[in-house]
Amino acid sequence: MKTIKTSENRTYNKVSNWIEIKYQYVTKRHSLSDYADFCGTDNEKEGLLTYFTFKEKKYALGQFMRLSYPEFFENEDGKQSFLCSYDCTDYYKPLIMEMNDCGDSVRLFQIISE
Repeated sequence: MKTIKTSENRTYNKVSNWIEIKYQYVTKRHSLSDYADFCGTDNEKEGLLTYFTFKEKKYALGQFMRLSYPEFFENEDGKQSFLCSYDCTDYYKPLIMEMNDCGDSVRLFQIISE
């Protein structure tokens, strides 16, 4: 596992490579339907879910809350990157997200030390 140190002097483990963001129409019976957009669809019985899959589990982008202040770090290319949000459904070891510049994929981290 690769570790990074951010501008806030926190250390994180990189737990994934880049993961593609996907879209799917879901009904209100879907486990992630709370994060789907039912208002923007023609058929209000189906909502558009924006999600990605990590370790065979689906995560909705809507379940990730923005960090108050992004945490900057230098990635393996030497470019400046930043962590932007965290999984609000996991209190003890939340996944921390980095989104690529295009907004079409994410990379996940977990905190080691503060």
